[in-house]
Amino acid sequence: MIISGIDEAGRGPVLGPMVISVFSIEEKREVELLFFGVKDSKKLSRQKREKIFEKFLNDNFDFKFFIINPEEIDEKSLNKIFIEKVLFFAKRIEAKRIYLDAPCHRSKCKELSFHLSNLTGKEIVALNKADELIPVVSASSIISKVVRDREIDKLHKIYGDFGSGYPSDKKTIKWLAENKDLAIKNKILRKKWRLKNFDFILKNEGSL
Repeated sequence: MIISGIDEAGRGPVLGPMVISVFSIEEKREVELLFFGVKDSKKLSRQKREKIFEKFLNDNFDFKFFIINPEEIDEKSLNKIFIEKVLFFAKRIEAKRIYLDAPCHRSKCKELSFHLSNLTGKEIVALNKADELIPVVSASSIISKVVRDREIDKLHKIYGDFGSGYPSDKKTIKWLAENKDLAIKNKILRKKWRLKNFDFILKNEGSL
């Protein structure tokens, strides 16, 4: 039986895209991912993630991803976008069981799993920290993170090094304090995030 894992990278940044990926494999082959060093992408160096990603490419593993830009994120909620992409993937992959990394409590994850399973006719299993627990989800987390990192590299070449794009990154906040209008004009800033949090952070930028 084919199983799939879905995870995202870039849910929390103020700058740059979010990436959502799906990775599929025969269930009996899932253990192979552990031999490649697959684990939650946050626990791997960028060099290691890139190496695993190239392995996926060279060995023709089955994966797909979406790059969601800030403009689309501003038009919808992050959760709505994630569910839309999950449904899109579910209709187009062979997997009978799909694991999702979902930031929800156990009862809400069960409710989400039931709802999505009914919509897709497939077994959907939503789990908090699935990227740590399920290798096929770990694989999708690596893909999402590698693709997002590469997209951020492209933006750096255009706008200069603004760091990771996360509000916890001092380099990002410093760049935004100097280039807010440019970021808004060129649609690389998430306006919804900015409206809720950005002004407060800029006012306190000097204390970072």
